[in-house]
Amino acid sequence: MSIGFIALIVIALFFVAYRLYGRFLHSHFGLDNDRPTPARLINDGIDYAPIRPALLLPQHFSSIAAAGPIVGPILAGLWFGWVPALLWIVIGNIFIGAAHDFSTLAASVRHRAQSIAEVVREHIGKKASLLFLLFVWISLLYVIVAFTDLTASTFLAKEYGAGVATSSLLYLLLAVLMGFLLRRTTIPLPVVTLGGVVMIILIIWGGQYIPITLPTLFFLSPAKGWGILILGYCFFASILPVWMLLQPRGFLGGYFLYGALIIGVVGLFFGGYKTEYPAFVGLHNPKGALLFPALFITIACGACSGFHGLVCGGTSSKQLDKEGDAHPVGYGGMLLEGLVAVIALATIMMFAKGDPALAKGPTEIYAQGLGHFAGLLGVPMGMAMSFGLLAFATFVYDTLDVATRLGRYIFQELTGWQGKGGRIGATLATLALPLLFLMTTQEAAYLKFWPIFGASNQLLAALSLLGISVWLVKTGRNPWYTLIPMFFLLSITLWALVLFIAPWWTTFTPDVNGFVALVLILIALLLLFEAYQTIAQHNQKRMFAVAVRDGADLFLVLSICRSRQGDVYVNFPRDHKPDWKPHSSYHASGQHHQKSFGDKALLYHRQKPNANFSGTENVVTTGIALDEPRTINKPCNAADFQEVFEIPLMELRPEKYRTLLSVDVTGPNGQPIITPGATVILQTVFQDAVPWIRVTLFDTDSNKG
Repeated sequence: MSIGFIALIVIALFFVAYRLYGRFLHSHFGLDNDRPTPARLINDGIDYAPIRPALLLPQHFSSIAAAGPIVGPILAGLWFGWVPALLWIVIGNIFIGAAHDFSTLAASVRHRAQSIAEVVREHIGKKASLLFLLFVWISLLYVIVAFTDLTASTFLAKEYGAGVATSSLLYLLLAVLMGFLLRRTTIPLPVVTLGGVVMIILIIWGGQYIPITLPTLFFLSPAKGWGILILGYCFFASILPVWMLLQPRGFLGGYFLYGALIIGVVGLFFGGYKTEYPAFVGLHNPKGALLFPALFITIACGACSGFHGLVCGGTSSKQLDKEGDAHPVGYGGMLLEGLVAVIALATIMMFAKGDPALAKGPTEIYAQGLGHFAGLLGVPMGMAMSFGLLAFATFVYDTLDVATRLGRYIFQELTGWQGKGGRIGATLATLALPLLFLMTTQEAAYLKFWPIFGASNQLLAALSLLGISVWLVKTGRNPWYTLIPMFFLLSITLWALVLFIAPWWTTFTPDVNGFVALVLILIALLLLFEAYQTIAQHNQKRMFAVAVRDGADLFLVLSICRSRQGDVYVNFPRDHKPDWKPHSSYHASGQHHQKSFGDKALLYHRQKPNANFSGTENVVTTGIALDEPRTINKPCNAADFQEVFEIPLMELRPEKYRTLLSVDVTGPNGQPIITPGATVILQTVFQDAVPWIRVTLFDTDSNKG
């Protein structure tokens, strides 16, 4: 079968999924381009800056597309055959991976561009948030271990590895030079970019003429030496200012990424390659692992990656210009990574089983296949191999940069260790365990750590979807499109992690992977329990609100809550009833709570979307009497009222009328309160709220009845 024909089918499926399922998710999340994003509301020019999706998508894509969608598909294809690998890449991308990335990006935007950990904190609780952060930190350690060892293996490749090591070092020095030129000089960006691209070509060509090899020193093999040097790079990448290394290196890395993608697409469609490798090899890999669940954790990135959720909630959500841009950036970005995975899988599909070309490691197989593709453009094989290997190393640097920095952030948040000392200490603590792992394992240790890296990565995606599902449930929306992928990933990953600790039952010899698997299982189960408790309490204690939306701002009109004891708390707007105070709450017992906003206690208190109310809750202990209130300094949080019915005021109110909005809590057969001299223009009853909510719009201009 033609590889080009297979690629055409995959791309067609991705396109249809983008148009149909991506649009379906867009509508079910209720994304609104008229609602300003955090990037527009804050827009500090540092972290928050809205940019067009055409510019944000490449940046987002270069952050998520690293070595994972290359190594995983190659390993899975070699072990199980290209058909199981391809099916998981396509189906996993469309319904799980792209849905996960879209959901995490949309959820972050709706939560002030905060991370998924903050979404978990807000909707499940602080304990769950700390557990989630701990899980993420452990997962990031495995990312660093696996990708550091992969890069060291790349530098030890027999034919081109030493030259690629030279090119890699020169590439990093070039990134630092570009950072200083862009920061300290007035040289235009296009000039610096053109010079950087020319230098990259020279670096790829010249690296092979000045190869770097590490000797065995202090009882360390060359692989261990390279591991130490790469972790040293991670250290500096984490603590140096982003403009000095991370940003220019990521900028240069984008050219490798797109160059590799273009060469891959050219090879797929114009190489004339046929599928030589078996479509199906067997149900077990060489180490005896069963296809279920091994396939799904071997291809993590490329089908679904929890790491992407950290990127979505870390940088991309802070730059989203419109809410609708989550569709091309989140959903579309993951589909592009799926194409990278298909190209990687094609590099083994073109060879027959037993071909010497497949006896190498995944990095060399990928570079070799890319070299064949590049040959169609007239690029010499040697330079094409160097390009492929350096491109692979560059993808790894993308991941290592972000993983180490995120690990440092999380460690500082968990420990409260701040300042310069905290920055350095947290980075060292994050890199200490990867260093220990790499120094105490044999060469090519990534093969040992890759399965648990994939399992932890997929489980991270499941837990992110868990937090988003709780948010959807608490806001009255159907969560099945996040719950189904969550349960699938949860079952697959927990199954895989249990298999890691299964040998303990027979040999009683715990190993690192088994111990980490046990810790991850316990954290995941605790998070599930916290989520279950949150949903159970939410079902017992129902909160509702009616909000009127005028343009981008929300006017909180009424909010009600029914507790598990049956008490009803009602917050009314000012002057709704003459004998009830503004922003007031009443227990069934008559106890009165009053919200105070100082001089901002107006008819409608204007709030930014998703913003917290600023003020205090004053408790009046003697019913509705006007005794002196006792302030307890409790913030009034708009998120406390979870099920918000938003009414677009501009749609309800004809501009020619001067209107009054009235909100009532009634029974099913209750009558509306008719304001004297007013004519009812529109009345809406929300029957799914408890108690019932009636919104009535009046015309108060007697001349325009």
